Amino acid sequence: MIGFIVPLKANTGAESWLIECRNLENTLKSICNQQSNRFKVFVVYTDYPELQYKNAAIQFHKFPHKFLSSETVAKMEQRLNPGFLHHISDKVYDHGKRLLYGSNIAMEAGCNFVMPVDADDFVSNKIAGWVEKYSDEKYGWYVNKGYILNGQSKILIKVACNMYQVNGSTHIIHTSLLPKENLSEAAPSAVCFFSSHGYLRERIRQQSGAILTPIPFYSVIYYAHSVNWSAIGKTLQSDWIRTIGKYLLRGVWFSKKLKSEFGLNG
Repeated sequence: MIGFIVPLKANTGAESWLIECRNLENTLKSICNQQSNRFKVFVVYTDYPELQYKNAAIQFHKFPHKFLSSETVAKMEQRLNPGFLHHISDKVYDHGKRLLYGSNIAMEAGCNFVMPVDADDFVSNKIAGWVEKYSDEKYGWYVNKGYILNGQSKILIKVACNMYQVNGSTHIIHTSLLPKENLSEAAPSAVCFFSSHGYLRERIRQQSGAILTPIPFYSVIYYAHSVNWSAIGKTLQSDWIRTIGKYLLRGVWFSKKLKSEFGLNG
């Protein structure tokens, strides 16, 4: 059974919080649109979201750890892992810690696979069934093919390969591969297991020898909007010449069939 882990950022302002809650609600509808019922959803929050949508598969878990500044994170890393030379931002640390916290809960709830899904992304309704069918054969998968949805556009930008380089909601990991860390005491680099998603499958291969294979279908829609953490929505709007080129070369009509698959019919 797969557990979808959804980390929700803390409330940073009334206007942005309403957007965050609306996006989360759409994400939860998308996840719960699975063709198989062999899944659970774990939302890790600081401030409880304002939602109307409810589903028995969804669990809400309050994140028990404080948000730390980048300076504090750097000092902690140097104290616990002096040889680590890279910079870990406060947002990356908080995000990674939420994902591991939710993954540990999912494992305790009987899930043998976990998939991080950011609270503004959408997933194919085929995923839970795929994991259930092949769970005895694999250590996990990565999303190689997906789409980008720019705001309320009626056209998707197709990403035919390397979707895992673009978006973080792109790995399904067997729980045996998760770090066994005490989240209160571990070095930040150990906690940020799901960070640097473009390198995650290679990191897993180096650490455990496990090989993640690509899911053969288009699995994720990356929703680009004004308050994305990565600011991809603003980039698509400001660099409009390149954006138009992407639509012309890789544009796909956001059909009723695709909306149905990704749980966005209404």
